[in-house]
Amino acid sequence: MIFAQVMKSVLWFGAYYPDYPRTRNLLRGLRQIGYTIFEWNIKCQLALQIIRFTLWFPRIFRDAFRSDFIIVPYPGWRMTFFAKIVSVVSRRPLVFDAHISNYNTRVEDRKNIPELSIRAIHEWLLDKITCAISDVVMIDTNIHGEYFIHRFGLKSEKIIRVFVGVDLEAQESIIENPLEFDGVVIYFYGTYIPLQGIPYIIEALDILRENKYSFKFILIGSGQEEKKCKEMIETYDLGESIILYPYSPYNELVSLMKRADICLGIFGESIKARNVIPNKVYDYAGMNKIFISGKSIAMDELFEEGMDYIGCKFADSKDLAEKIMYTIENLADLKRCLNPIEKVRKFAIPNVIAAQLIKDLKDMNNLQ
Repeated sequence: MIFAQVMKSVLWFGAYYPDYPRTRNLLRGLRQIGYTIFEWNIKCQLALQIIRFTLWFPRIFRDAFRSDFIIVPYPGWRMTFFAKIVSVVSRRPLVFDAHISNYNTRVEDRKNIPELSIRAIHEWLLDKITCAISDVVMIDTNIHGEYFIHRFGLKSEKIIRVFVGVDLEAQESIIENPLEFDGVVIYFYGTYIPLQGIPYIIEALDILRENKYSFKFILIGSGQEEKKCKEMIETYDLGESIILYPYSPYNELVSLMKRADICLGIFGESIKARNVIPNKVYDYAGMNKIFISGKSIAMDELFEEGMDYIGCKFADSKDLAEKIMYTIENLADLKRCLNPIEKVRKFAIPNVIAAQLIKDLKDMNNLQ
């Protein structure tokens, strides 16, 4: 499969959330480097998707034929099958942004589907088949790519690593929330899923309180372990030290984030926690915040511990508490020493990740 000519156009086809960070950053980046995007977002029930795809196919095919390649953004498992039809007919390469594994997320990390069940097999097959029928598979880290190779038999030559990135201009336009508190503000946002490790954060904060540290913890989110975490907050009597917010729009997340002195990443014990660089970490680094997160091979692909962030052990509330206390005690020095924004500017802003994606696509033998 080859490019008929260089047109600097992309068919962006799927059932996606336009404001999801990965999607938003890639679309912005591609436009910044001069690409025209033909967007077809068929986000609806399966029966209606089939009807719309059938009715819209002539126009979708027209845009595919005018494009260099077809990208199915995350989450695009089901849409990849539709995109394959467009790819075959138009003879344009199909690029599937797997980003993360559906099987790994639902079966191994969240554990809301039992292993070896029919549903688990379905999720495994969905990951395997969608990757198999795609010409290129986008993954967020190299170590995550290795997971796909071992778990689903994905060929390494089909994988492209694409960092999630962060839009610095969007962050800069948001005004800081004037939270009235004179002490140290610790910040976290994310869904209450095992990967995040929120119970370990709460246990660590209890250790801080026992050691007479003054702080205010902003906790934003909702999800699977929310009830358990709120019960822990009540049990440890941390109510006065924690401000709870429901999951909020991006501008509200950033507004509160700007007020924070220390930001927290992920700390869960799952495989997935060690395979990803979480969205929030890019946000923290984009604002040059001091942040603490589980140290992993994935994190080391972009950030250097001790230079860009403070690493700690996964699933270890005592170690996390020690790292937070160390950070509080050395806050002024760490603000001068840690400088993660430079890594972001060099490798993870929209136009940079988009340009690297295009280069990698053109460098692949089957796309030249």
